[in-house]
Amino acid sequence: MNPFIFSYFFVSIILLIIGSYTDLKERIISNKLTYGGIVLGIIIHLIESWQLNDYWIIGIAVIVTTATFVASWGLWKIGVWAGGDVKLFTALAALNPFNLGI
Repeated sequence: MNPFIFSYFFVSIILLIIGSYTDLKERIISNKLTYGGIVLGIIIHLIESWQLNDYWIIGIAVIVTTATFVASWGLWKIGVWAGGDVKLFTALAALNPFNLGI
């Protein structure tokens, strides 16, 4: 079993718990949290790609993260979502572009 699957899931759950708590309490989702999740997701996928010698993993992660950001940005632009939601959803896409553990 691929140990990276569990790390993506674990980091995603922690990210969602902290993001939900701060959003409910302070009505804001921290940029450090969201950008950190995006960067961490890409870095972990890069390490996984390097270790498994399969660079489709990082390619798919970057493509899905970018597509998710563009779609989320569109929802923000028309007023459906707030900016923190866009960044948090993008961070989740960076961590879980295609997760076989779900």
